Amino acid sequence: KLVPLQEQDFEALYQVASDPLLWRQSPSKDRYQRPVFEIFFREAIQSKAAFLVYDIKTAEIIGTSRYHDINEADESITIGYTFLARAYWGGTHNKALKTLMLDHAFTHFTTAYFSIGENNIRSQKAIEKLGAIKTGPTENHTASQSKNKHYIYKLTKETWQKTNNPDTTNHNHHHFIAAPQKGNAVIK
Repeated sequence: KLVPLQEQDFEALYQVASDPLLWRQSPSKDRYQRPVFEIFFREAIQSKAAFLVYDIKTAEIIGTSRYHDINEADESITIGYTFLARAYWGGTHNKALKTLMLDHAFTHFTTAYFSIGENNIRSQKAIEKLGAIKTGPTENHTASQSKNKHYIYKLTKETWQKTNNPDTTNHNHHHFIAAPQKGNAVIK
């Protein structure tokens, strides 16, 4: 389940983020430290397009993700800044999360991008399983990330629809609240 991230969610989300092993492959290896995570969280709140990820069976907060870099000219949006608690790695949760976000994004956009740290092999493999194609390297720099190399992955609406056949997947047990909109990134 995804719900818009709010200021009062800091402590609960930090409990998940405070695991140093969570960030081992991340370009921001120190994000488990509270002052570093506070910057990441502030950027997420300011984006107005960040979500808490819940396990619907336990109602536990298990991570976050967000939309960013909306580009109306080429009808694209980026999905990123995603992390899930280690207990949820390797299962169905990341795919379900990305499916919710992609299904909704593709009601407004034709292309989704993902920016993944060059050493984050686990995330690169996961996004490739969804049909995304590596398009090249770039360098990212925000207040919560030092300058570092990332790979850009691209997934088109057409590819997503071909690889995510609704006849073979069942996402009815998930609930999605919020929407990126062309012209803004405000959550409704």
